[in-house]
Amino acid sequence: MIASQCADPDLRLKEWNSHIETQLKQEPSGVLWLLNGLAALDCNLLQKEIHLIPKLNNPNPNLLSPVERINYYFYSALWVLGAYEVVRTIHHRLRNHPDPTVKNSQLCVRFGKLKKEFGRVRMPLAKCEPQHNSPQDTGAALPGFDPVLGAAWTLASGESVARRHLSDSFLQLLHDWQHL
Repeated sequence: MIASQCADPDLRLKEWNSHIETQLKQEPSGVLWLLNGLAALDCNLLQKEIHLIPKLNNPNPNLLSPVERINYYFYSALWVLGAYEVVRTIHHRLRNHPDPTVKNSQLCVRFGKLKKEFGRVRMPLAKCEPQHNSPQDTGAALPGFDPVLGAAWTLASGESVARRHLSDSFLQLLHDWQHL
C-alpha cells in the first residue's frame, strides 16, 4: 500500500506531485492548484502528527495546548472539505465522459466509492447532518483521535473515520489510476 511507503512527509509530497502532474494534467488549472495546496496541507499535517500523536496518546492533556489542538483539527477538517470537492469533481468528469468505457471504468467506480467515503465525513462537517446513504450516523462529526492515524471524526456509535485514512485512500487511488 502506498501509505506505508509515504509516511515521510517529503516523500509523500513527491508522490502527490507525481500523480498530479501525470494523471491529472488534463484537469483545469483550478483543480490542479487546489490539489497542489491540499497535497502540501496533507504533508504539513503528517509532519505535525509525528509530534502530536505521541502527545495525544499521552493521558496528560497538558502536553498539547488548546490552540495546537484546535488548529490541528480545524486544518484537518478543511483538508477533508477541500479534498472532497476535488474527488467529487474528478468523479463527475469521469461519470459524464463521452466515452462509455470511461463512464463504466473501474476508475470511475473507485472514485465514486471514494466520494462516498469522503461524503460520510464531509456532510456532518459542512452541514451538521448525516450523509444521505448513512442513516446510522448521528449527523454530528465529533472530533476524535485515532492512536495511529491522528485526527478522526466519530460519526456513529463506536465508528470513526480518520483524515489520514481518507488521504491515504485518495493517494492510493491516484497511484492505481495508471493500472485501472
